Amino acid sequence: MYLCTRNRYAKTSMKPEITLRAEVKNSIPFKMAAVTRQIFKQVNLELTKVGLPIVAEQMPILMTIHFIQEPLSQQEIANLLQKDKAGVQRSIQTMRKGGFLHIEDDPHDKRRNIVSLTTSGRFACEKAIECVQEFDARLKSQLTEQESELISKVLDKLLTIVND
Repeated sequence: MYLCTRNRYAKTSMKPEITLRAEVKNSIPFKMAAVTRQIFKQVNLELTKVGLPIVAEQMPILMTIHFIQEPLSQQEIANLLQKDKAGVQRSIQTMRKGGFLHIEDDPHDKRRNIVSLTTSGRFACEKAIECVQEFDARLKSQLTEQESELISKVLDKLLTIVND
């Protein structure tokens, strides 16, 4: 069996799936995805504890509307979050049914829907922000100040790299 490393093939006795798993498991994208899944899982538990029937995956939509504080169309939300419109629409409909969002026709363009927070949506945003801040504080309490700053700088750098 041969293992491909930088366009060279090296003979190895390892099974390819074992080698590939180790390489993938130690990759930055794989580790970031694993951390993200666990963070979302923990945040979802916190949201449930405070009685919010939303999930961390929905928070970017709520927070975008909350912080921009002006009417946004579904397409504008999708563009701001760099997500596909269909996925954003599904999340918006779910949160509308949950009473967190209000959708109305744009009076100036009948092809657009304007999305805004309901009173429940604003309350959910405030509670969600508290949950995230508490979770962030718990994470940072397990790190030194230098580690926390380094992680932030590295994540900012990675974000810049992948956005270029």
